[in-house]
Amino acid sequence: MPLAILGWIWRRTAMADAPYHEHWAWLPSLNLDLTFGLDGLSLLFTVIILGIGAAVALYTHYYLEGDPRQGAFYLFLFLFMASMLGIVWSDNVLAFFVFWEGTTVTSYLLIGHGFSATASQRGARNALIVTGGGGFAMLAGFLLLGQATGDWTFSAWNATPPTRVDDTTTVALALILLGAFTKSGQFPFHFWLPGAMAAPTPASAYLHSATMVKAGIFLAARIHPAFGDHPAWLPALVGFGAVTCAVSGVLALTKTDLKGMLAYATLAQLGLLFVALGQSGKAALVAAVVGILAHALYKGPLFLSAGMIEHATGTRDIRRLAGQARPLWTVSIIVMASALSLAALPVWGGFLSKEYLLDSLLHLADTAWIAWLGLIGALIGSTAFAWLAIAFVHRIFLRREPDTAVDRTHQLHPPAATMVAGPMILAVIGFTFPLTLDRLFQPLVQGAVSAVAGEMQSVHIHLWSGFNAVFLLSLAALAAGTGLYLLGDRALRVLHRGVDRVPSGDLLLDRTLGLAARGASWISHGLQDLSLTSHVSIVLGSAVLVVVLVANRLGSLFNPSDLRLVAESPVALWLEGTILLLSLMATLTVLASNNRLAPIIALSVVGLNVTLFFVLFAAPDLALTQLLVEVLVFVLIILILYKLPAAQPPRLPPGHKIRNIGIACITGAFGFVLVLLASGRPRFEPISNEMIRATWLDAHGAANVVNVILTDFRGFDTFGEMTVIAIAGIGVYSLVRAYRFRPRRSRASE
Repeated sequence: MPLAILGWIWRRTAMADAPYHEHWAWLPSLNLDLTFGLDGLSLLFTVIILGIGAAVALYTHYYLEGDPRQGAFYLFLFLFMASMLGIVWSDNVLAFFVFWEGTTVTSYLLIGHGFSATASQRGARNALIVTGGGGFAMLAGFLLLGQATGDWTFSAWNATPPTRVDDTTTVALALILLGAFTKSGQFPFHFWLPGAMAAPTPASAYLHSATMVKAGIFLAARIHPAFGDHPAWLPALVGFGAVTCAVSGVLALTKTDLKGMLAYATLAQLGLLFVALGQSGKAALVAAVVGILAHALYKGPLFLSAGMIEHATGTRDIRRLAGQARPLWTVSIIVMASALSLAALPVWGGFLSKEYLLDSLLHLADTAWIAWLGLIGALIGSTAFAWLAIAFVHRIFLRREPDTAVDRTHQLHPPAATMVAGPMILAVIGFTFPLTLDRLFQPLVQGAVSAVAGEMQSVHIHLWSGFNAVFLLSLAALAAGTGLYLLGDRALRVLHRGVDRVPSGDLLLDRTLGLAARGASWISHGLQDLSLTSHVSIVLGSAVLVVVLVANRLGSLFNPSDLRLVAESPVALWLEGTILLLSLMATLTVLASNNRLAPIIALSVVGLNVTLFFVLFAAPDLALTQLLVEVLVFVLIILILYKLPAAQPPRLPPGHKIRNIGIACITGAFGFVLVLLASGRPRFEPISNEMIRATWLDAHGAANVVNVILTDFRGFDTFGEMTVIAIAGIGVYSLVRAYRFRPRRSRASE
């Protein structure tokens, strides 16, 4: 399926003379439309998403063979693929956010596929918290920028970049970049990606080498034309990218798990891509685009190879691996071909990307000090890449003896040819990258560079630019990585000791979540131990507090001088006063009574007095409804009292009773005043006028506006209330039935 979609996309773009666009109105009132477009940048990512996706889908069939949840894994995988395609095709920023969070949710499901494993659960949780939180920060930035500009599409922002640098634009940019940094695992949010390596290898290879972690890179590239000249753009991207590259490169040297080593190498490469996108020169943009493509072509096969090695040997610990060149000869070919680009050996993709990046940083260093930080980070990361490439090839395949004892109980079995096919094709494409650059990759790279730059660019990639400062820096990084590997583990002991002393991001997040859980538990226990009276008091007191806090606002909307208390006749005034007096007497009876039955009867009297008010103001339907409800509630309460113990409940202390009376009086007074203010002379047109008009015109002459409100205006609300009551009734019935038919334990069991 991925290859079929890729063929269709390629055909549509080949037939179009301009970028391909489609538009469907979804929620225009919310500025949320499905606007999709295919330019050079989105086409590059589409090729990566679908190409790597096809290889991973084929690989998954054999990797999860016999797994009863293989079908569910495929479902989540293709949902994730669809979300990623939505990200790279979306032009509307709100639709972009929807697909962005779609990748967050589906990646959570993929990472947690091994739901019985604690590591999978923890990795999925951390990924969801970090990337989900960053996504909402990004949404806030989109909303700020959309409100400020009036545009809600990337194309509009890129066509008319913000010319004024103000607080709103800067804050919006910071929030958007926060979303990009969390998604792509930039320091200090880098810890979630290595933790997600607990996922099955197909998920790791797809999410964390070719797709999900590239979403933040794509976002930065997409908004580059709009914000590339913003004063905060260069230091933010180059600074965070350089620090991430250096830190992740160092951490990669301290790991022994194959997927963990590749995860930190991925973080370092993502940091380099942000360093490249932080600049505006053509060389830097070429470095970013070539780096995106090369990274997918070598990191995908390496991840899949790690899974095949574990599948065949039963371990991913590089200390336990040795001499696998002959039994796993197909895997060794894949790893060696991919390691050429990882180590950035001349003419391969990794080398070309690094050459252009170093060249751009050397030119930028004359005017911006941040470029030196980028150079340091790039050299540290390149050294780590060289060390990792040598370690993968030598320790797994070429050396004879492992560092530690090997589990001899696991029977070595080479992977099936169909399992090797996907990663082998990717490795061959990456290996032949220099030979196919002009014909196959040149148009793709040029289109993507033009899209990131915001204008047409003529790109001619040179496989080698000769002996110069850039080439010498590349050789220095390669030599440093080789020398560091030759020194052996002794050279890494200092790194191990230093890293062990620094608390990891996973640990800090766990402690933060633990503190939050304990705080929530403390609050919950404090509230749950309260009586129902205390709960009601808190709710009513909070409502009164809210009214007091917004009193100034209410004063500007309503004028107390507008109050008009007019009785239609002295008889009506006398009747209203009598009903009010009866209600007050019934209320005092509730407060003064010491048994259970008297307050219930008194409250029913209050309800009947409300019924008399409805009759007095010519609302017979409402009066009948109120009467039926009062009678029904009274009967139900009496039946409940019949089932309760005969003992009287303890009397409230005088202080508690005074508190309750005070809260009730204040709440009632506030409600009374608010109703009077609202009904006096509102400053806005009452919505009831529209309801009355619609009742006569649209409800076929219905005479009762209240019935129309319940069945039409609030029909769904009424249906929802009925559903809630029905569900509550079913729940109560189930509890009663379960209690009635609960089997009694025999004396023998006791």
